[in-house]
Amino acid sequence: MPGDRAAHLVSAADLRDAPPARLVLLDVRTAGERANYQREHLPGARFADVDADLSGTPTADSGARPLPDTDHLTESLRRWGIHSDSAVVVYDDARSVAAARAWWVLRWAGLTDVRILDGGLRAWHAAGGRLTSGRPEEPPRTGDGQNDTRGNDRVHEPNTSGLPGARATPATSRTLGLTGTSRTQDPSRTPGTSGALNVPSTSGTFDAPNPSGTRGTSDASDASGTPVRSGHSDTAIARPGSLPTVETSTVAELPGRGILLDARPRTHFHGGGEYPGHIPGAISAPVFDDFDGDGLLLDEATLRARYRRLGVDAGTPAASYCGSAMAAALQVFVLATLGIEIAIYPGSLSQWVADPARPLATEPSVALSNS
Repeated sequence: MPGDRAAHLVSAADLRDAPPARLVLLDVRTAGERANYQREHLPGARFADVDADLSGTPTADSGARPLPDTDHLTESLRRWGIHSDSAVVVYDDARSVAAARAWWVLRWAGLTDVRILDGGLRAWHAAGGRLTSGRPEEPPRTGDGQNDTRGNDRVHEPNTSGLPGARATPATSRTLGLTGTSRTQDPSRTPGTSGALNVPSTSGTFDAPNPSGTRGTSDASDASGTPVRSGHSDTAIARPGSLPTVETSTVAELPGRGILLDARPRTHFHGGGEYPGHIPGAISAPVFDDFDGDGLLLDEATLRARYRRLGVDAGTPAASYCGSAMAAALQVFVLATLGIEIAIYPGSLSQWVADPARPLATEPSVALSNS
């Protein structure tokens, strides 16, 4: 699995036979699917709730799944036992849509080693991977005193072999600029106010891990007693802004300067489904066409040819949307495996239709008010 594909995707066979050191597994589902998780999941996998852990609280104009608050996401990272040097693998049992949400949010938050299990739970089972039931014992939280779980086989089940490929290179905090280039976001922006949440940092990722395997001696605490990193530390802290976003105020202008992809099924694009129609100027690009009948990602040559026909390449400003930024996250992931970075519209159509004045189109030349 060469190049960029290996940095974002892992096969069931590779995960089974050569799991990476510092492995943290996340089983990503909605709250209503927790019982399914408890019935069967990969050994040691932690439950990640799409809405409670990977989304913010929706408002009347935010869309169904706004981006999570930074502090809340940091709390989730610590609860899952994620360190600055963890290798995170996410999966689901729903065609990788929920897993892609986790992949995107964690990468956006600064983690550089996050992969999706190709084919999810079904592929793992087909590869003869072991499943377990019940609720795993919670790992010690990162950032809580001396609770360092690195190297703890019971929690991480690590192996000295790493996954193939290199770590992704982190980016700086940014949104998609209409000129086709990324721009640094205003540091005064705060989460929860628009479709793009950007909390800049100097590195766009976590601090380097402490090579000694112990916590740094210069760690301090904030007013609430929560440990704060100073120098080398293992505490996982979300630093949003490492993947680009596009806001509601500018997404409608993107088709005139680049490519706006609609990741939903074509029937939804043309007027069916929960949101009947599409943002004017968008191109229908159903993301499930990128996978085979078993939910496995298609080969690189096929994917490159498909997106080339759609006009998407590394030099074209582009963004993806869907209903609530789930399928769109999967499309961003697919293109990342090709070495192509595109933005996501976090609010997607659930935010777009919050204002009845914003039109929906059912054909490229026909706009229909969503009121």
